[in-house]
Amino acid sequence: MDDIQRATQGLSLLSSSKRLDCTSPIRQNTWKPAWVEEKRLPIFLGGGPEPMFGQAHYLWGVTPATDVLNLSPSENRNHGRDLNLCFAASGDLRDVIYSLNRLADYPTGTCTTIVNDYNYFLVARSVAFLLLAAALPPSEAAEIIIHIWYSARLTVHMVAALDKYVTKEIAEVNTYLQDRSDNIAQEMIWRFGTTVIKACLYKSQWKAIHDMLAARHDVVKTERERKKIVLASDRADHRDRELCLLSSSQRMGAVKFRETGVLAPFGTCLDPFDRPNPLLFDPKSSEWLQSDVAAPREGWSTQSASFQATTEQDFNGILYFHVRKALKIFCRRVQDPRHTIRFYVYCVDATLLPNIMDMPTMETGFDRIYVSCLVDENHLGLDKTLEIFGPWLKNRNINPNACIIGLFLNACGFADRENQNKLGSAASDRGFNKALQYGHPEGDEVEKMNTAKAWRLIFAGTYLMKDHDALFQSYMESRKFKTAGDVADLKMRNENLVVQPWPLRLTKKTGERGAEEEFYKLAATSNMCEARYVEWIRKE
Repeated sequence: MDDIQRATQGLSLLSSSKRLDCTSPIRQNTWKPAWVEEKRLPIFLGGGPEPMFGQAHYLWGVTPATDVLNLSPSENRNHGRDLNLCFAASGDLRDVIYSLNRLADYPTGTCTTIVNDYNYFLVARSVAFLLLAAALPPSEAAEIIIHIWYSARLTVHMVAALDKYVTKEIAEVNTYLQDRSDNIAQEMIWRFGTTVIKACLYKSQWKAIHDMLAARHDVVKTERERKKIVLASDRADHRDRELCLLSSSQRMGAVKFRETGVLAPFGTCLDPFDRPNPLLFDPKSSEWLQSDVAAPREGWSTQSASFQATTEQDFNGILYFHVRKALKIFCRRVQDPRHTIRFYVYCVDATLLPNIMDMPTMETGFDRIYVSCLVDENHLGLDKTLEIFGPWLKNRNINPNACIIGLFLNACGFADRENQNKLGSAASDRGFNKALQYGHPEGDEVEKMNTAKAWRLIFAGTYLMKDHDALFQSYMESRKFKTAGDVADLKMRNENLVVQPWPLRLTKKTGERGAEEEFYKLAATSNMCEARYVEWIRKE
């Protein structure tokens, strides 16, 4: 029996209790990676860059949801005025949701939110989430959205809601656009009380979104395609590397999610989830749209999550209830008549966004422009990003706190490699040496790495214990950050006011109480603290 047959065997009996339970070896403290049991080195130590396995659509994001609004005291005092937010490369909606959830409960002016991404798979999901959030009771909408977002299979009720409130609407748009040109973006507007959703897409994009929503996949085929990626036998060492970073209960949750494909609390009967989720599979081939390392937990921080609805050991349940709560707040916000919210959804390359936007907002500019990782040099790059979006910030006489927020995911890695020759060793190597204080393994080269904890020191220590400030300072100097700001008539804030500069970095120093606990907790997030947020404002 091959891997695919094993993966699809017993599909009709999918129930959480059938797969893994509390007696599973994966949950025991004595669990070891397969390469340790087999006394060999893991295959990913072969050298060279690791190839992507699966597709790279990043439908769940790779960093925790960020509040890019975080109004200053002066902005809060002027809460009656309009707010204009731009998510220039939004990815999924988690940053939009997290930010709008922090709007005040009292009446405000109009909040205009631009949501753009060049990937129509992501845009299709954003349109679906917004329509469901506005049309259904908040609790029902939140339950359906969380599964459309993260679960590979849906219930009959969820598919019916998706068809009624989203697919049918998009079908009508396509009928209306039959004789329209594809050279001009075509807009469609939905009004729900004080909330307006306006999507401005090209005819071919509207058709592609409808094709995705209307696809009727075979559940056996979609499960086969999904598990061909997430449970591939030749990626076992890579999965074990991920599991090394997790606690025993977290390991169980991670494996359980790969097995079932449904994000749900422990003990949930999954039998009703028997319909493929059309927004996670290619509409033509039924292929899984993500890589084998995609994980819902990367998109949310659950450190402050409540355990009232489940236990601290229920890894998936904690995430499920945390995200569902955020979605319920968002749905209530969208439906609250005290708030006027306007969503403008686009699907273009970020460089073209200023040319396609057509709204009153353009006359005054934006309070926040979140460009995400466009600033990274393997994307649009710092100079071009500031040049394009700098002019769209509100003037300082209107809002002195208006800013562009950029996310550098790869800057420290670039600087580490560039500085290696100068410093004699990579910062990642020095970081690992520091991490050994949390448990020095003994023995020969292979035998000493005989526990998951020892390997956790290797993988996490190389990232968490780096001197990130020094690396980023080196990167800023070599990429001439000040010059890039001057050209765009912007200046970088010395201290961020909206987003923590290093939200994923260790906060406790070596030897402090709780430092080791913080190290292992952060290691389990798999985000590894490389994310650096930078803010720019207009010059005086």
